[in-house]
Amino acid sequence: MIEGLIYAEKSFFDKSQSGELTSAIVNDMSVIREFLITTFPNIILSLVMVLGSIVVLFSLDWNLSLLLFITLPCMMFIILPLSNISEKYSRRLQEEIGFLTGQLTEKIQEHELIKTNQAEKSVQDVLDNCIERVQNNSLKSDRVTSFETPFALLFIFATIVVMLTYGGYRVSAGYISVGTLVSFLIYLFQLLNPISNIANFVTIYSRSKGSSVALENLLAVPKEKFE
Repeated sequence: MIEGLIYAEKSFFDKSQSGELTSAIVNDMSVIREFLITTFPNIILSLVMVLGSIVVLFSLDWNLSLLLFITLPCMMFIILPLSNISEKYSRRLQEEIGFLTGQLTEKIQEHELIKTNQAEKSVQDVLDNCIERVQNNSLKSDRVTSFETPFALLFIFATIVVMLTYGGYRVSAGYISVGTLVSFLIYLFQLLNPISNIANFVTIYSRSKGSSVALENLLAVPKEKFE
């Protein structure tokens, strides 16, 4: 990537601010690094735990297990659209942060010219506008993110209530014993954390996807041709 920027065409740098480019690279790389180092290993562990629990749950009672794994995927039909919205706002936020960094870098470098022309007020207005846009996009992104995890947990607890109701019916009808139902619920509660991690993974993946697209665009910058 660094090599690509070094050999990029001059017209690319004429249209871009150095501070904005630096911020975009650093911020996007940080998002992807966090995804690869923290989120990805956690999702692998969560998937292993979910798969192991599926085997045990089906061995306890396949009727309850089938109902459980029909219900849980319904959660994704709501989380996925929210993740797409989160990706859009996250991408906008990264762009606004990059633009703000570029403006700050440029204004600091031009401080003598600003002082000479007594342009402090206009510079402050420009930076205030940049900060306001960052704040607005940050609030929008945070609202979507703050809704996703509580919704996932609420959906999981609603699923547990359904399992208790249906499990109680199967116990009263003599299909399973109380001990089997208790064992089923114990394994079900152990699924809470892995399923919550999977829901969070969708959100973080959307953010890292937006960052990877931005870095791919930088890699695709036309290079100068030397004779």
